Amino acid sequence: MSQKRNKIIVLIVFLVAISFITLIIKNYSSKVSPKIVTGEIEGVVSGISYDAKIFDTIALTNVPLQLIDQDAPKSIFNTTTNNSGTFVFSNIPSGSNYWLEIDSSTEPASYYFPYKGRVALPYGQKTIFYPIKLVLNEKGQRDYQRQQALVLYEDLLESYKKDYGHYPITLGDEQNVNINPHFISLLEPYLKKANMEAKNLLDPIPERVFHYRSGGVHYWLLAYPEIVFDVPLFDKKENAYLIHQ
Repeated sequence: MSQKRNKIIVLIVFLVAISFITLIIKNYSSKVSPKIVTGEIEGVVSGISYDAKIFDTIALTNVPLQLIDQDAPKSIFNTTTNNSGTFVFSNIPSGSNYWLEIDSSTEPASYYFPYKGRVALPYGQKTIFYPIKLVLNEKGQRDYQRQQALVLYEDLLESYKKDYGHYPITLGDEQNVNINPHFISLLEPYLKKANMEAKNLLDPIPERVFHYRSGGVHYWLLAYPEIVFDVPLFDKKENAYLIHQ
């Protein structure tokens, strides 16, 4: 009987020891591998306007973004800005630093310089807000200048018509004319009234020109951008900015 009782005591001691060891391992594991806490990174992507009649920053929609863990580059999160230019990265592990990059291969981001910013999401942080403001790249700036020139032409041509009863006439309504010094000289008086110079009517690249034609009643004015993009201000024809009356 005594031997049986000893076996029971040994078994109980063994079970208690196993439970104690299991508890120690569990506590140690929780310290070594803490529970992953996640949060959100929110923001808005805006940029200098690429529309010549908007003189402010605008929200940029349909812009692809990537969030890359600096310590684990293969851990990549993707999202896209919505109609108000805002974005959200959800369920992002906190306590890490990230690179936030914008894909500039598609419009409208292609109008802007590439962007790469460092974002820190502190451990336990639920939400951080990270705004992004993009700057027009060289081609985007030149396209913006082309738009400004077309808007200026529109005003000058209307002033010319008001004085002469017609728009400057080319040789036949189908004759395209490259904008040249003689044509610009016809608009010189109106340029002075607008405190503008002839250079404001020229393409930013000397080898490129604006095209004009008119029979007097209507006119057709065209410029070729370097980045193909739909700007609400202008009609599109053959990948060109077109303004006509």
